Amino acid sequence: MKSLLRCRRTIVSSMVYSVLAIAIVFAFGIVAFGQDTTTATVVAPQPKPSPAVIEPAVKELRGISLGMTVDEVRSKLGKPLSQDDSGLYYSFSNTESAQIGLNSDGKVRTIATIYSGGDQNAPKFEDVFGPSVQVAASDNGRLYKMVRYPSAGFWIAYSKIGTDKNELTTVTMKKIGDN
Repeated sequence: MKSLLRCRRTIVSSMVYSVLAIAIVFAFGIVAFGQDTTTATVVAPQPKPSPAVIEPAVKELRGISLGMTVDEVRSKLGKPLSQDDSGLYYSFSNTESAQIGLNSDGKVRTIATIYSGGDQNAPKFEDVFGPSVQVAASDNGRLYKMVRYPSAGFWIAYSKIGTDKNELTTVTMKKIGDN
């Protein structure tokens, strides 16, 4: 009987060692070959955040917007000082003028307003771009900034040179893609 018990213990202990050996080999296979026994979860790719769309603070200059016809411009501003097929020129005072560029269809494609002699009516940088757009003046006090507004279909440029009575400010708005 003792020998039967010893035999049984030997068999049980061999089985335990065999199961343990198989478990170790299985674990080694997972680690060595990078096999994963868990269920995989597929994560859908996240869309990239789109850049913030910047909207222009102004969409017209002197009441004129891009795409207006010559007749619409004339009804707003009156008779121009000079006019041909490519544009109109207005002089509102000794210090303020505007040049309106036309495309081949006779519609406004460019608007440039010019303020000279330190005109107090000249728009400030913040008036044109809003408070969120920043610009640094150069060492000599010049300011220049151009911002494209693709969603609105145009760009605006602001330029200011000189000081006090010699100051010249120009604001230009041009339709994108209309040369």
